Amino acid sequence: MTGMKRKNHDPQHGWRKTTLLAAMLLLFANPSRANTIQPLALSLQAPAPSGGADCDHDAPAAGGGRGPVQESEHRPQPRRTYWLNSDDLASGATACVLRPSGKIDRLEADFKATSSISFATPLGDGPFHGANNVYVTDQRVQDHELVIRTAKWTTLHHNCGWGHKHKFDLLRIMAQSCEAVPLEIVVQDLWDANFHSRVTSGDVLRIMVMSAGRTVSGAVVTLTSENGWRKKVITDNDGRASLQLIRDYYPRRWTEFSRKHRANFTLEAEYGEERGGMHNGQPYDRVRSISTYSWHYEPARQDYSSWSAGLLIAALSMTISGFGVFLYRDRRRKPYRKVKIDE
Repeated sequence: MTGMKRKNHDPQHGWRKTTLLAAMLLLFANPSRANTIQPLALSLQAPAPSGGADCDHDAPAAGGGRGPVQESEHRPQPRRTYWLNSDDLASGATACVLRPSGKIDRLEADFKATSSISFATPLGDGPFHGANNVYVTDQRVQDHELVIRTAKWTTLHHNCGWGHKHKFDLLRIMAQSCEAVPLEIVVQDLWDANFHSRVTSGDVLRIMVMSAGRTVSGAVVTLTSENGWRKKVITDNDGRASLQLIRDYYPRRWTEFSRKHRANFTLEAEYGEERGGMHNGQPYDRVRSISTYSWHYEPARQDYSSWSAGLLIAALSMTISGFGVFLYRDRRRKPYRKVKIDE
């Protein structure tokens, strides 16, 4: 027929449409079920008692005052302890740490007695120097659905006094994944070759969702900033996605601005499969995996370099103005002359 154009078939368009539909069904098909399971997460201190204040914001900060507890990659400790946001874990919950050398150490923990996990990080330049990835995994069957929750935390065990000879070791400086973990989030470029945190507001996070060493396409990834800003994306065919951190650090007065201010953000990945089986004698016909990962970021250089430039310009302007006034007054000043009158 004349006057009509033929549309070209785009296979990528069909895949995106199918993936988006699957993600929407995952998020909204059964909201009552989704709200019954709390994602498992690790933090630097114990959660507040039921009905109490939020510890992350009401506890004293490491540098004094009030604020979220932070962890410095420049202060190595012989032992690390992290806390779970829940003590409701199944009896078969497991924990492990992936060392910078690639070795996996199983951690013994009694989650019924305490909601924390602890492991050794001996001081000195050795197999523990670098990024230590900690994982806690909990599995249970609920409403004929196997729910797998994984919490991940990365410890940068580093001291500049140990040197930076590992900056040429790609295995150590690059973000690693653990094949023993059901679902995890891997983010590139969170630290530099010297194991110094490098994330600032405005940066684009390059994310990859992995399951037992394989990439996962169609996973829903949610970024939540410390101030509550949220953004969702879906991983592509290669299990990758990108998320940009917004600039959300605006102190009441610019005199209170600190270029070393750190804020936390949390990444959460969720993926569902129509797959049946048995777990601890209980049947299930669907699997839902949820994984969390926390990190921190600082103000972008542009946020304080422009302020510093303004101060520099103001100081130069005052200096030039003062010098100009001095020259003007010096030229206007009449030299003293002695006049002798003969009578």
